[in-house]
Amino acid sequence: MGRFLRQGLVFLAVAMALYAVAMLVLARVDLHGHPLIYRTGSYYHLKGGIAYEKFKEYDRTAHYDVIVLGSSHAYRGYDPRVFAAHGLRMFNLGSSAQTPLNTYWLLKEYVTAANCGQLVIDLYEGAMINEGLESTSELVMNMTSERAAIGMVMDLHDLRGLNLLALRWSRTGVGPDFMDSTYRTGGFAERTDSLKTPISPKRHSAIRCRPEQLSSLGKCLELCQQRGIPVVLVTHYYPGTSDRVAHEAFRATIDSVRAPFKVPYLDLAYAHQLDDQDHFYDHNHLNLAGVRLFNEALIPLLRKEAGPHQPSTD
Repeated sequence: MGRFLRQGLVFLAVAMALYAVAMLVLARVDLHGHPLIYRTGSYYHLKGGIAYEKFKEYDRTAHYDVIVLGSSHAYRGYDPRVFAAHGLRMFNLGSSAQTPLNTYWLLKEYVTAANCGQLVIDLYEGAMINEGLESTSELVMNMTSERAAIGMVMDLHDLRGLNLLALRWSRTGVGPDFMDSTYRTGGFAERTDSLKTPISPKRHSAIRCRPEQLSSLGKCLELCQQRGIPVVLVTHYYPGTSDRVAHEAFRATIDSVRAPFKVPYLDLAYAHQLDDQDHFYDHNHLNLAGVRLFNEALIPLLRKEAGPHQPSTD
């Protein structure tokens, strides 16, 4: 029995060594400008861009009046410059397709009662139906926190996550592969273009949020409660032609998750008179003109939820 165990351990050690060497070669040898590993799977993200810039800029020791977490609706929908004009220091930690699974680990590692006056978690249906591989891939490549990267991969329950960690570690010390010209200070991504054609009205569709994402959202709210972080759930403006019935079902689901924590939910999806073509640059993302109108309407509501704790210059 002892001999078989020793042989098994030797085999495992050799396999792990070969895996590590293979990943290092694939991650460090370029072909046509990019590492070879990106030809082996479509789920790998390059190091760089908006996520790289924001985690490089974010200061965990600083104090922010507002921190925003969420998917692309977050980092494309909340402009720190508008908040600054109202005397509020805001940082946007949103990322592409960020699911509550990702949000939990970003909250756990980057947000405390000391550095955050008020937390905004932007909620969007699309982020709640994703498994989280795409968002985890981007974050693992660009986050500064090792614990957050490992935690996300463990919670993902997908063996491909091990490849993401191996790629992260293989690229340690290597600079970004690309930069994004739309990035603005404070974690925001600016888009000024508008839709060129009308958005087709959406049919009523069922929203089936993943149980693990709803559970992760609950964990986020519980962690905020434990740490004494004031949190507000927000859904930003949607195009008028989007699926209202589906959103109502989504809202009901969110209400059931937040109820035990008594967390406010500012559902502003249709609380506006924006024009779909003038204020959106695609079927669900606001352009800069739309962002400014949304933020101007949101800030007084956040102040009302925060009470007397936020600074005011109004």
